[in-house]
Amino acid sequence: MTEHKNTSWVIDYLILSICWGTSFLLMREATKSFGPFLCSWLRVSIASLILLPYIIEQGELGVLLKNWKKMTIAGLLSCAVPFSCYFYALTSLSTGLSSVLNATTPMFGALIAWIWLRERLTPLRVTGLMLGFLGVTSLILNASKPGELHNSHHVIAILACLLATFFYGLGANFTQKYMRNFSPMLNATGCLLGASIALFIPALFDLPTEWPTLSSTIAITLSGVFSTAVAYALFFRIISKIGAARSMTITYLVSVIATCLGLYVLDESITLIMVVSALIVLFGTALSSGLIKKQ
Repeated sequence: MTEHKNTSWVIDYLILSICWGTSFLLMREATKSFGPFLCSWLRVSIASLILLPYIIEQGELGVLLKNWKKMTIAGLLSCAVPFSCYFYALTSLSTGLSSVLNATTPMFGALIAWIWLRERLTPLRVTGLMLGFLGVTSLILNASKPGELHNSHHVIAILACLLATFFYGLGANFTQKYMRNFSPMLNATGCLLGASIALFIPALFDLPTEWPTLSSTIAITLSGVFSTAVAYALFFRIISKIGAARSMTITYLVSVIATCLGLYVLDESITLIMVVSALIVLFGTALSSGLIKKQ
């Protein structure tokens, strides 16, 4: 029984990796008709509408309303800011580069946990942080086409990805510190509702000038249902079982799935040095997050 409980998160982990791995394709398609703030608002609002009836049925609406400040902060950190950053970034970056940059989330999570939560940062984890940032630098230099690093839009898109992963790490640590006593589904719903409220005004200033295409509409709907409602319910359940640091390592598998989809569906290109750089990022992040430990 104990062994089953210790490994019960694995299925959730695999399903979540697929939900988030496909989200990069969906986000790229959605941005063809919707702006980043509107995309983000639609994504979290669709997810909120799906999860809220469950919270009401479970009698947890009162708890959600009582803790609305925490939920809104969590929504800003875990959804509103990073989603907007990624929707913006995917207007110019490949899904492969975006997803590998997304894999720096555990690295930022470990750094934030060390500074904020006073978690011990071993020499091995420090080495991982250094390797991770070295790999990110190499990846950016080698995944960018000639002249792109002189293009402010391209550089800002890369920085937007890194800002998103910083906020993902911040949000996961915030959840572990202040929301660990709530149920995973309550955390997911409250986080998404908070993000929806925070994004409402920015979304009004980001309305499309033309009628959205059917493919973009389908993409944002699927993103809200599977990449957000289902995904965040699973993510907060995984955090409750194995903690924030280990949960964030899912971005390794997500980056692999997203890169493969980019190669086969969007015909994106990848070079050997990009693969090596990505492996350095993943290895450094594995060290910094404590996934690899000294025996």
